[in-house]
Amino acid sequence: MCLFFVAVQIEREDEFSDRLSSRINFKGCTALHYAVLSDDIDTMKLLLKAGANPSAESDSGHVPKQYAKDPDIAKMIDEYAKQVGHLSQSLISERKIFRH
Repeated sequence: MCLFFVAVQIEREDEFSDRLSSRINFKGCTALHYAVLSDDIDTMKLLLKAGANPSAESDSGHVPKQYAKDPDIAKMIDEYAKQVGHLSQSLISERKIFRH
């Protein structure tokens, strides 16, 4: 089973390496990173609606938006990031009000 995951990682790195610097690795990339890399808008929408974090950083410090070639994809990620940010601020405010 472990060999399967290694093979998948190698295949993904080969598939995307032509779009990225050879110094970048894919460790810590989320499904959203890969959806953006492959310009798969339908998968991106599903992931974002399911709660994928648009601000999640890979091990190399890259967020999904940095991989967007299409400005519409970058805009969509920004909109979800704002929603997540507003939600987080809302929860923080709520916790301050209802502190024990």
